[in-house]
Amino acid sequence: MNHADQLSLPLGRKARDAGLAQTASKNTEWTIANLIALHLFVARRGNCEFTMEIFRGERQLRNTPAPSSPHAWGALTTAAHRSGLIEWTGRYIQASSKKTHAHPVKVWRRGPSTKGAS
Repeated sequence: MNHADQLSLPLGRKARDAGLAQTASKNTEWTIANLIALHLFVARRGNCEFTMEIFRGERQLRNTPAPSSPHAWGALTTAAHRSGLIEWTGRYIQASSKKTHAHPVKVWRRGPSTKGAS
């Protein structure tokens, strides 16, 4: 792979999509269960904004089994966003969990597919 390939946006998107597909295929049951849980979480919150870190913390408090890879959380978020379950507010905040070292995380809100579900 040459330097130009390493800086190719189309190749980067292709690699991202392949990684998401691979992660999702290895965590199908986990993803389905957590999409259902996220739908209920979003409906309960109404118009309140949230981070996926908050949802993940709630799932951990409920002793939900962990996915086979931590990348499954990203695949879950992507699936929820693409389906209209959640939408990005356009804002970031610093993560609060120790493991994430305060890196920026997206702030989400209820998506168009759940607007009538409060």
